Amino acid sequence: MHDANDRPGQLSEREMRILDFEARPWRRAAAKEEAIAQEFGLSVTAYYQVLTHLLRNPQAAQYAPMTVRRLLSIAGA
Repeated sequence: MHDANDRPGQLSEREMRILDFEARPWRRAAAKEEAIAQEFGLSVTAYYQVLTHLLRNPQAAQYAPMTVRRLLSIAGA
């Protein structure tokens, strides 16, 4: 898997997958938490730390503007 540092100014494959994952509708928090562990191999806490950092990246807003705006509004940023 590529790291964002390998391609300055671009999102890594994992970052794009996280944004795509966040665009999905989730009916139950437990289902989302289970999917986080299965798809990313991260704890829920670690996942949300990565997501918070990702939302500060201007490239994220270019890749998935509606998702980023929605998440930032939920976070109150």
